[in-house]
Amino acid sequence: MTGFNVLELVRPAARLVPRIQKPVRKVPLQDKVMWTFAALVAFLVAGQVPLYGMMTSSTDDPIAMVRSMMASNRGTLMELGVTPIINAGLLIQFLTMMNLLEVERGNDDHIALHQALEKILGMVATFGMAFIYVFSGSYGSLSELGAGNFVLLVAQLTLAGILILTLDEMLSEYGLGSGISLFIAVGLAEAIVWGTLSPRTLPTPTGPQYEGAIPNAMYQLITMSDKISALREAFYRSRLVNLMNLLATAVVFLVVTYFQGWRVELPITYSRYRGANSTYPVKLFYTSVMPIVLQGTIVSQYRHITQVFYSKFGTNPIIRMFGEFMHVGGGYQIPVGGIAYYISRPNSVTEMIRDPIHTLVYALFTLVSASVLSAMWLQMGKNNPREVAKSFKQQGIVFIGSTDRDTLKRLNRYIPIAASCGGMCLGALTIFADFMGCIGSGTGMLLAVGTTYEFIEAIKKGAREEQMKIQVPGFSGSLF
Repeated sequence: MTGFNVLELVRPAARLVPRIQKPVRKVPLQDKVMWTFAALVAFLVAGQVPLYGMMTSSTDDPIAMVRSMMASNRGTLMELGVTPIINAGLLIQFLTMMNLLEVERGNDDHIALHQALEKILGMVATFGMAFIYVFSGSYGSLSELGAGNFVLLVAQLTLAGILILTLDEMLSEYGLGSGISLFIAVGLAEAIVWGTLSPRTLPTPTGPQYEGAIPNAMYQLITMSDKISALREAFYRSRLVNLMNLLATAVVFLVVTYFQGWRVELPITYSRYRGANSTYPVKLFYTSVMPIVLQGTIVSQYRHITQVFYSKFGTNPIIRMFGEFMHVGGGYQIPVGGIAYYISRPNSVTEMIRDPIHTLVYALFTLVSASVLSAMWLQMGKNNPREVAKSFKQQGIVFIGSTDRDTLKRLNRYIPIAASCGGMCLGALTIFADFMGCIGSGTGMLLAVGTTYEFIEAIKKGAREEQMKIQVPGFSGSLF
């Protein structure tokens, strides 16, 4: 590469950045499961440890409606969730698009510097977000906190963010895939179970009700004399999970699971091992659920920033153009105007009908952004056609009926189309899930189902590779 490269700026600090040692041998499936479980336990424990030094604050929660999607738990060490990791990835993408960053594949020095850069950007993003959260009054006014508690809260959030970065790196080396996906899926699963079965009572306009949809439905049917009204309240109550939300979640789960199975199986053979044939799957969701993660992160952070500015300068017409918000109780604020309103999903079917322009703009934004981000993520990741072709060559893999020279051409025929179409399908499924009213959000449901599916596939792949080692002596490659 000629010209400026950000990697050269990282070189002096790269040795100081803590990192997980790479495994010296292929990690067995049992060990991957063990390390994944250990990382999950560490994440869940941190999500229950409250931050020390918080004061009582009346500040609304600006990201209350997307916390489960960010694996975030308010008031705990996991306040920031996986957002710092995603922010670091977005910064890497920005630097690459501006031609300020280029990594030579196969260059160990560049790869090490790139990993150090990701860690540094993640730490910087963690500290920046921690400072903004505390400074904006999320844990009490600055006069209530004092300098000591201010520094202590920022330090706790920063160290917790570094823990998440470390766990994610550990899972990528020793576990079953991405820590981001795992932590988000667990957070969403917790939200679904809690919204379904929680015995906690909460105040509502119609009186105290159980938070869980099923306990509340049973209570309403037993205590109310008018069973029709009891069923109506159980199926359609507002602001809390109802039975219609549960049914919608089940339908969306089945639909997403069905589309997860769409793939093209390309037959391959290992030229170094006689009789070792397999297939390379090009899935419809080739770039996984990361485009939806990125899109959701961008929207949630945009809403957070505009909401903070609106609370301070709500009368300024320029600020109102970016977003207007309204309190709805329970720490929630919803966008009611400006750009933030049009890129946020409608809150109900009634709102969809009442404001079709909002519905149309939201749908177009989701479809286009998911498709574009999917194509961008493909070029940034390790599964783009060129990198897959290099991996094939290193392992002695060729397509059955083709030569080594035809590998890249054949991959280019399928992978870019799958990435763009898959991203648009993810956007369409997100819109469908949002309009159905599933628990959490459409984005969250896709993440939960997609991540669960990926982990099941990773376990199956590990089992097939171990079986291949038994059937083909000397086999040391990777299956797909």
